[in-house]
Amino acid sequence: MVLKTELCRFSGAKIYPGKGIRFIRSDSQVFLFANSKCKRYFHNRLKPSKLTWTAMYRKQHKKDIAQEAVKKRRRTTKKPYSRSIVGATLEVIQKRRTEKPEVRDAAREAALRFVFLSIPLTLIHSIMSTFYVNVISALNFMIASTIMIWNR
Repeated sequence: MVLKTELCRFSGAKIYPGKGIRFIRSDSQVFLFANSKCKRYFHNRLKPSKLTWTAMYRKQHKKDIAQEAVKKRRRTTKKPYSRSIVGATLEVIQKRRTEKPEVRDAAREAALRFVFLSIPLTLIHSIMSTFYVNVISALNFMIASTIMIWNR
């Protein structure tokens, strides 16, 4: 069987059915107190936050049992750092990262020019005959394949 408990308006203690003192103020507000001690302190206008045994004091001074059980855990995060990769040291990677786009584009153009000059015409003809396309699409295919090789 479940008992409907209420809370004391002064101390915050549980009040079971049939227990406690009910006080109704002239403005029809209902106050329920656990015992005469709570009622007396309330009528004497004492603040529950000043008395160490009340729930309000315990909550304000972080002495709540529920809060103690659920403490925030701090997660430590790893700081990002760079590592060298096989075939490239950390200095080479940093140099490539800080390289300006204009310099990178110029290097790519020079590499493509070198590749195109070193490709024999027979290879170009074989690519054209394999794909049955015109010269422009064959050149586009070669550009794309060399860019793929360079980006590996």
